[in-house]
Amino acid sequence: MMVPYFEDDRAWERFLRIIDSWEGTPYKHLGMTKGREADCTLFIGGCLIEAGILLRVEHDYYPRDWHVHTSQELILESFERHFRNHLAHGFTIAEVDAHAERLYRGDVLVFSTVKTLVSNHAGIFLGDGRFANAINGRGFCYLKLRQGWIDQMTHSFRIMRGN
Repeated sequence: MMVPYFEDDRAWERFLRIIDSWEGTPYKHLGMTKGREADCTLFIGGCLIEAGILLRVEHDYYPRDWHVHTSQELILESFERHFRNHLAHGFTIAEVDAHAERLYRGDVLVFSTVKTLVSNHAGIFLGDGRFANAINGRGFCYLKLRQGWIDQMTHSFRIMRGN
């Protein structure tokens, strides 16, 4: 039976330390170097690699403003590819309806902040109405999951593991 991986308090505390270790990392498009540069999706990838959940992250170049010029769901395609091809043994990813189900700590949240409704931002839900992300102009930061963010949420994914 598959259960949410971060239901395990020890796994969650370890992952939370990994997330916290990105504090002070400035934003940079296509960056994934803790303390030096991060964008929203590669920050998540870096955390999942360090936690042993993802084996690697591969990404193609895309322009910083790609979401303004296309309806292609690059973030979702990337998550799907990594969750399908690069998960460590024993892990699966379940897409959950974040508007119908309770969010769970460790859920990967995906948002659209543009009129085209293309998913163009992502973060990790921490519980207590907060999420971690790397955002242009602020770098790595913690934000409240206010109604505006909830309204812009397009997808959410939960890391699962067999017990």
